[in-house]
Amino acid sequence: MIKNIKSKTGLGGFYIVFNGSVKNEKPGWYGLSHLMEHLVCKQLDDIMDDMQRYGISWNAYTAYDKIVFHMTGLNEHVNEFRDTFLDRVLSYTPTKEHLEHEKKIILEEYKDSFNDQISSHYLNLLRKKYGIYSAIGLRRDIENFKIEDCLAYSYMFLKKPSIIVSVSDKDFERKGLQFDSYETEYSKLEELTNPQLNYVKLDEQEDPNKISIESIIKYPKETIIGYNVIEEDNNIIEFASEVLISGLNSPLYKELREKRGLIYSIGYYMMDNVGDGSSILMLYTTTDKKNKSAVISSIQEVVENVDKYVTKERFDVVKDSIKTKIKKAAILIHDNIDDEIIDEKYQVSKIIDTVTFEDVKRVLNKYYKLNYSTYSEEFLND
Repeated sequence: MIKNIKSKTGLGGFYIVFNGSVKNEKPGWYGLSHLMEHLVCKQLDDIMDDMQRYGISWNAYTAYDKIVFHMTGLNEHVNEFRDTFLDRVLSYTPTKEHLEHEKKIILEEYKDSFNDQISSHYLNLLRKKYGIYSAIGLRRDIENFKIEDCLAYSYMFLKKPSIIVSVSDKDFERKGLQFDSYETEYSKLEELTNPQLNYVKLDEQEDPNKISIESIIKYPKETIIGYNVIEEDNNIIEFASEVLISGLNSPLYKELREKRGLIYSIGYYMMDNVGDGSSILMLYTTTDKKNKSAVISSIQEVVENVDKYVTKERFDVVKDSIKTKIKKAAILIHDNIDDEIIDEKYQVSKIIDTVTFEDVKRVLNKYYKLNYSTYSEEFLND
C-alpha cells in the first residue's frame, strides 16, 4: 500500500519498506538481508551527487522484521526524486562484482560490532538464548554467500514493497505497483522452533553447536545484560522502561550511578515482533569486574521495590516528556515514520493518553524479574 502523509513543514520524506528481513533468513543465509540492503544502495551511486546537490539525505537500514530505504529533504526535491528512488530500489539485480566488494565491507562492520563490548554481549546473548543472529548475521555465512543466494533473495523479497510512506505536500501515486507482506517463508523449515514464541532456545536444540558464539578479547570491564521475553503489554513496558531508566534523573541512574557510583551509564533495548509478536527486553550496562554482583543486586533492589523507587511525580514527568516528543514527531514526520510502519502494540503513542501509574507498577513488577547474563560467565568460560 501507499500511505501519503501531508507535511506540516516544507520538509518531506519518502520510505520504501520491505517486511520480512531477518525473519525470512534460513541457515546459510544469516546476514543476507543486511548484505542485500547494502547491495541495493549500489543502484544510487550515479545519482548521489545530484541528491547531495539538492540537499537530499538518504540511507537504508535492516531491522529484524523489515528493510527500509529512505530519503528526506525539501518537499520540492523529494518530490522530484521519489519516482527515480523507487525505480532504482526495485530494479536492482545483484552482480558478482558488487557481492565480492560489499562482503568485505560487511565483514568489517561485523568485526566492529563484536569489538564493542556491549554490542558483542548483546549479539551473542541473542544467539545463545534465542537462536537469533540479528541483522549482522553469521560470519561464516557471510563469507560463503554466492551470487545465486543474492539473486534468489532479491527475486523473493525485494521486488514488491510492503508499504511506501510519502511525507510531502503532494501525494505520491504509482499505478500498477504490486505489494507483498512477506510472511516468513522459512518458518516451516525450522524444526526446532518453539511452538509458542517461534524462536529457538539453546536448551531445546539437539545440537548446541549449531549456535555460533563470537569471541572477543577479555576486557577489564564487565558487561551485564538483564533480559526477559515480553508477550503482552509491549508498549506499556516500553513506557515503563523510560520511567525506570531514561535520563540521569531516572530511578536506576540515581541509585546505581549517583548514590552508589557503580556505573557510568545504563540503558535498555527492545527487539520487537519476534516470532509470534513478542518482544525481547534487554537492560544493559558495564562496570568494573569487582562491582558485578553489586550492580545486579542494586538493579534487583530497585525493580523489586517499585513503590519505593518509582514515584507518581516521575511517572508524570516521563508522560509529559513523551507527549512533547510525539508533538515534535508529528511536525518532523518527514524524518521518522516508525509509527506508520510498526504495529500499534509496540507504539507508546497509542497508550500515552490512557496509561496509568498503576499500569507502570504492574508491568515493572511482572516483567522486570530479569534473567542476568555477564559476558565473562556467559561466554569466556564456555
